Amino acid sequence: MNVSLAALRARLLDLRSWDSSGETLNNRIRAALNLALDRLAGDVPEALVPDEEHIVLYADVDSEASTVDARLKCTSDRRVLEFVDTAGAGIADGASLTTWRPTITGEWDGIMHFEITDPDGVAHRRQSLEWWKDTSGSPTRYYASLDRPWRNITDAAMKFRIH
Repeated sequence: MNVSLAALRARLLDLRSWDSSGETLNNRIRAALNLALDRLAGDVPEALVPDEEHIVLYADVDSEASTVDARLKCTSDRRVLEFVDTAGAGIADGASLTTWRPTITGEWDGIMHFEITDPDGVAHRRQSLEWWKDTSGSPTRYYASLDRPWRNITDAAMKFRIH
């Protein structure tokens, strides 16, 4: 679609079944079109100059991969899960069986999703809200909060996929 001033003016004249009467009318049409474009630019600028979107896709994290080898367990808060190693120890513990750590810099907050397999073998999907570590106690522990509550507070050693 041609959106030059001449094309817009010609389209306007055609819609009104008018012929241009000269320079004065052309100037008035140009002023009216510029006013309309200014208003559009103020009200909906993305309609005129669309943003260029850049999306980062993070690699999946599979709890059973040899580079991860971690599990999830419930906490007393049904919206919070803790990361543990395959033996059930906190992954930040010095005796941990895994060296993998979740990303807690904020870049996963709200965008990463879980696919968690409960002890009954049923897969559940949840979205993460926040990722953090608790350094107040010993050992340091890693957690993630969920968009909605988990089914109980007793499930442990759950396999997961983060995507």
